[in-house]
Amino acid sequence: MYSSCVQLCACVCVGNSVSAVKRELIDDGFTEVYSEAEFDGKTFMIDDQCTDVLSFPNELISCIENYPLVTSGALVLQVSVCYAQ
Repeated sequence: MYSSCVQLCACVCVGNSVSAVKRELIDDGFTEVYSEAEFDGKTFMIDDQCTDVLSFPNELISCIENYPLVTSGALVLQVSVCYAQ
């Protein structure tokens, strides 16, 4: 039996700095967290392995898809599906 999860991620595009994107998110009321267990509302996390990838709580997809950083091309959204046994 497999269980699946959906993860909302955004990749910081070339020409944009992670620190600038992070600063803009924080200025707009987001909070940086350090594990998915801390996701609650307007939070985000920087990936440990790939530091230009940010993760967001799945319930923010409708908010994030029209977010200025996304519509300007600074962030590219990707939704990942992971399977666990």
